[in-house]
Amino acid sequence: MQNQPKPRTALLLFNYSEKQKASLKKIAPRINEQSLKSLIGRLNKRAKKITSQADLPFFQLNANSKQNFGEQLYQAYEDLFLLGYDQVIGISNDCPELNANDLRLAEEGLTENDFVFGPAKDGGLYLLGLKKEKVSKKQFVGLQSLGVAYV
Repeated sequence: MQNQPKPRTALLLFNYSEKQKASLKKIAPRINEQSLKSLIGRLNKRAKKITSQADLPFFQLNANSKQNFGEQLYQAYEDLFLLGYDQVIGISNDCPELNANDLRLAEEGLTENDFVFGPAKDGGLYLLGLKKEKVSKKQFVGLQSLGVAYV
């Protein structure tokens, strides 16, 4: 039996800084804009470090708050599939416990499953791994209606 080639996997950091800023303002209402930007920058830097340790190609989506986030995220996955990746693992930058081993486990999980989820305590997701062509745009954007919140 011949060895199957390993699927090409990409990592996608989905950054929704406007939503993060609003959430952080609720937690720390006196924090100024510069401190918010600095904190989000540090979160992004940490996420990039983790992805480099996982040794997978890395891409970043900076979501636009004027467009539907689910549609933007779907399009980012589709764009990576069009670049030739077989599976994409999307992460958010606000999960301090996430590490490179978690990303490798997610990649392994996609070898046997069409989807891999990393559920967050707030009801959202910190990780969403998908195989190419397994989810339609309608289903993907509809995740929000199933109670899955985008983080």
